[in-house]
Amino acid sequence: MILLENALRSNGVTKIPITANDVYPSGDFAAGPGEVDLYGFDAYPNGFDCANPSQWSELPNYFVSAHESSAPWAPMYLPEYQGGALDSWAGDGYDLCEQLTGPEFANVFYKSNVAFGSTAMSFYMIFGGTNWGNIAYPGVYTSYDYGGAIRETRLLTPKYNEIKLQGLFYHSSPSLLSSSIIGNGAGLPFTDNDEIFTTTLVSNTNETSYYVLRQTSNNITSPTSFHLNINTTMGTIRVPQYGGEITLQGRESKILVSEYQFGGSTLRYSTAEVMTHLTLDDIDYIVLYVLPGQYFEAVVLGSAISASKVTGALSVSARIVKNTVVISGTPSTKSPSLVRFGNTAVIILDKFTATSFWNPRLSATYDLSPDSPSVLIGGPYLVRNATVSGSTLNLVGDTNATTTLTIVAPRLVKSVTWNGDIVNISASPLGLGVVGIVPGPDALLLPNLRTSLWKSMDSLPEVNPNFDDSTWVTADKTSTARQQKPYSGKFVLYADEYGFHTGSFVYRGYFNGNFATGVNISAQGGSYFGFSVFVNAHFLGSNQGYVGADTANSTFSFPAGSLTNQNNVLTVITDSNGLDTDWNSNDLFKNPRGIRGYSLLGGGEFYQWKLSGNFRGEDFPDKVRGPLNEGGLWAERSGAVLPGYDDSEWGSSTPFEGVSKAGVSVYRTSFELNVPPGVDTSLALQFTRSPASDSEYRSLIYVNGWQFGKFISNFGPQTIFPVPEGILNHHGQNQIAVTLWSLSKSRPLHRSVS
Repeated sequence: MILLENALRSNGVTKIPITANDVYPSGDFAAGPGEVDLYGFDAYPNGFDCANPSQWSELPNYFVSAHESSAPWAPMYLPEYQGGALDSWAGDGYDLCEQLTGPEFANVFYKSNVAFGSTAMSFYMIFGGTNWGNIAYPGVYTSYDYGGAIRETRLLTPKYNEIKLQGLFYHSSPSLLSSSIIGNGAGLPFTDNDEIFTTTLVSNTNETSYYVLRQTSNNITSPTSFHLNINTTMGTIRVPQYGGEITLQGRESKILVSEYQFGGSTLRYSTAEVMTHLTLDDIDYIVLYVLPGQYFEAVVLGSAISASKVTGALSVSARIVKNTVVISGTPSTKSPSLVRFGNTAVIILDKFTATSFWNPRLSATYDLSPDSPSVLIGGPYLVRNATVSGSTLNLVGDTNATTTLTIVAPRLVKSVTWNGDIVNISASPLGLGVVGIVPGPDALLLPNLRTSLWKSMDSLPEVNPNFDDSTWVTADKTSTARQQKPYSGKFVLYADEYGFHTGSFVYRGYFNGNFATGVNISAQGGSYFGFSVFVNAHFLGSNQGYVGADTANSTFSFPAGSLTNQNNVLTVITDSNGLDTDWNSNDLFKNPRGIRGYSLLGGGEFYQWKLSGNFRGEDFPDKVRGPLNEGGLWAERSGAVLPGYDDSEWGSSTPFEGVSKAGVSVYRTSFELNVPPGVDTSLALQFTRSPASDSEYRSLIYVNGWQFGKFISNFGPQTIFPVPEGILNHHGQNQIAVTLWSLSKSRPLHRSVS
């Protein structure tokens, strides 16, 4: 660590703090030799049981003590906090992982970090993405969606909305950064309900107090109502004061405030949460929200002669009480409510409406200040940017349907554009800025791949005993420096020893005579890998691999008449699902891939082995798509998966018809996309997964030469393979190549590809 730090500093990295993410709070590099500027530790408190997304763990209780014992002088930093959950081959799918770590999880667990005193959090993952190319690690499949707040398709989720609401609040509340915990506990003296756990934080820079509220157990799934004792400049107050109660739904947390400053105004307290605040033309706006159906009460300091006006939902009212404006009621899901008095405006939303509001900064430079100029935009799916040019507010964003924009902006704004088009605006009937309607995306017509013209070719010609492998690598090593030695056989057949590190490997072993009765093959390829074996083009069988073991061993009998009394060729195609990780520094990453051991049964020995992997191995020519893109299938080595390949001599067949024997076939088709200009759309290839009893097969999916999917029919779980624009040409021709490796004599096929 000292060497790393010195290298960074000596190369000019002097203004960026060096941080450390400890796998658990052991204090490594928090102090002493190798001390970093900001120490942190990671946590995945809700686990990875995506099959049971409604089963939650309780909140961790060690964060405060861990921080105090490791780096009490520094902010509590959580550099890798759970943002989703990992899934694996034969798993439950990332949709369930997103449910396990969904908006309720983010609401309760992330706010609890604030209660513990954390002021810096980073989530793994906000956006997972895709393991394009061959799989690098056998614990995952092509998708690395992770159930993140932004899905692999780039679609935003309800969890994203929850994180957005919290982020806006934290950004608007700088005094939270300097707050100290002054007390916590269940029931009294904080609330009148023993099922409510409260943490009170008080700012060291002003009079604001923050109250993090949750139920005492994550397994309470029914609503709980209560009153809260809060600190104000007038002393302790029990709120709500004027009727009703605070309610937490099951698995809900709130951060409430008292003596909260926004602009020149003060929110004495609110039982609704603060989303954000901004000041426009000397008017202080604050946005409050609660879940639909929940009662709230908010008190804002104001003159005794102030007149308050409420527009919007009739279920919200305001009145003057002792030099304050008391606002209470139940927000409407159909309309925001606005309370105006003096130079203060309070916007009340139900939580689901609040998620459609955005608060983009107007600064042309990156400005983290909560006081930097901003606007409030309600309605669209996404607001990417907002700038003011003269008297025009220019908005850039996305809609997924025809949308009414609510725009709260400075008075100087007289016109609005949305993605460069003028928006016809008019005064809001609520008095909340202006409104305008923007269109949704144009309709998108996608090609039908079932009716496309498909061409096909055998992609395992190596089973033919007369196949020319003279240019292949001769696997003739008889020893290895690895601690993982071969199980049997004279020659070391590890693919990595010969410069092949990814995808499939094809072996051809030579032996003489017809004395052997069978062969034993041990192969290693990571969890759920597979291999198939042929002798002189006769299919002997396959091994599909299974969870928990990256090595498989099978014995195959030679059928009568399959051998000659002279030269015989055994062909083995073996898969690799990537290299193992080295969790405990025991060299697991050096586990070999390919054939680990072999022997003939009944007599005889192999006198030569030939091996092929990806084209030219480590000297791969495609530097753009990179070393993980291709493996050792004939279709990959020959370039048949690349666009522009001449398949005019191929036969006509589709993956929907499938193959009638064990082996590998490759299918190609082309199609045209005409995505309307300006439409940012997410496209994917979808396969219909056959039941495990139907057939056993594996497929690779190539889009314009890029491998963007690995499909295993009887394990799954992935059937949808997102492909981003840039790989897909949204405005022209595209080529798809699909390989189909049948590991049995049944008739494997893709029931559909769309």
